[in-house]
Amino acid sequence: MLRPAFIIGAGFNVDAAQEAGVSDYRYPLVSDLVYDCFGLRSLPPGRSIEDLFATAIREKQHEPLQRLSDRLMQADHYITPGLRPDRGATENSYTAFVKHFAPEAVITFNYDSLLDLVLFGMQRWRPEDGYGVPVQAELHSHLVAPPNLPSKSLTIVLHQHGSFCLYPSEYRIRPDPDGRMNWIEFKSEADFIFDPDSITRSFWPFERTLPTSGYDRIESRIIAPVPDKAEGRRGVFAMAMARKAIETIRAAAQIVVIGYRFNPLDEASYRPLLAAAKGKRVVLVQPEAAPLRARLEKEYASVDWRDVPLTFGAWGRRGFPLPR
Repeated sequence: MLRPAFIIGAGFNVDAAQEAGVSDYRYPLVSDLVYDCFGLRSLPPGRSIEDLFATAIREKQHEPLQRLSDRLMQADHYITPGLRPDRGATENSYTAFVKHFAPEAVITFNYDSLLDLVLFGMQRWRPEDGYGVPVQAELHSHLVAPPNLPSKSLTIVLHQHGSFCLYPSEYRIRPDPDGRMNWIEFKSEADFIFDPDSITRSFWPFERTLPTSGYDRIESRIIAPVPDKAEGRRGVFAMAMARKAIETIRAAAQIVVIGYRFNPLDEASYRPLLAAAKGKRVVLVQPEAAPLRARLEKEYASVDWRDVPLTFGAWGRRGFPLPR
């Protein structure tokens, strides 16, 4: 049987803390972000979390996005060691998923590095090619033995909305030989720089790349969670990810969607993927899969929709069955 292509969203992460045996941290839900990022107990009437982020960005308030990045990288730091075999973790739904399907590519709409780090711990991923584009990454300068890493990534992770761990470098500074004025020179192709900031130790033996031209702050490396993501989707990394995701969908026999709700506010991001999935079977794995399927069957009738109404962890405990 041909291996499916996978699309994952926030629901992929819901079981991570429990499976890792961590009680003090978890990957945040929308209700968590309302308080963590904005100090509110609930969403104001008639407003979404995307509206709140859009207002903050428009008013040049950087703190909400900084708090978002801090919360997600904190979850990566504390939760993923309990899921990684190289850190002593026992079998769990995340490692079992990778072993069962051996995916060549996973399309993710998440900002975090949960899947990247699980794959890294299973020796299936490394940063130089694991993002689907060539990335400049630095190995620790004082290694006394070669690292136990694959020669190339066996699974690539296509971050549709960006990753906190890398940024594009699209220009260089060309010194003036006369010493008067340096010039900005745009590169024919952007370089992508690996810089995992506060979770660098999670990627040992890789270390941070020192800031170079085009350096972006952590919170600026993602497509912000706002209603209109058009500007962010024009970024060089986002465009590369969108192209590769469409290629992945076109080549797949079927598509499995785990924990991604197809929020209408994000339709500009997922519409090209569903256009590429025309005539293919798409399986929805999430507790609310049945009503989601009913909605999507009306909006994208050319797709063969199926549903598995389970959380990711419950699906894994059943052996990852797919509808016939």
